[in-house]
Amino acid sequence: MDRGNPRSVKYNEDRLVLRPRPRGLMVDWRVLAAQRRADESYGTKGLTLGQISMEVGVSSHYLGKLFRREIGVTFHQYLRQVRMAMACSYLMDDVPRTIQEVASRVGYDDTSNFVRAFRLTFGLPPSAYRAKMQTPRNPAPQ
Repeated sequence: MDRGNPRSVKYNEDRLVLRPRPRGLMVDWRVLAAQRRADESYGTKGLTLGQISMEVGVSSHYLGKLFRREIGVTFHQYLRQVRMAMACSYLMDDVPRTIQEVASRVGYDDTSNFVRAFRLTFGLPPSAYRAKMQTPRNPAPQ
């Protein structure tokens, strides 16, 4: 049974796809707090489940199990998905940003770790993603 919620993300090729949550299913408030913190603080370097678990008053192990059961992915996977979605928007922004600046904005200290995570998520490095997405898909006939 898919227990995703409206804020959980899943990738389909280059597009972000939201998975709807079946009606009537409630999400534990601690999971919602962890999810909200990831959504709001994705750019914070070193954001951990341990920090959030102290805020909500449970162990990080329990919150991790609860998060995975409710959302369908681990907290770390969810945070990476949020960061990658934001990285895509920064890469496609009208404001030109370097890959290092994008990496820093989405919470990565090390650009090589960011590029590795981006490549694992989308199958190509951020520079190639930017070039691919900026290329017109249907060029005008000449």
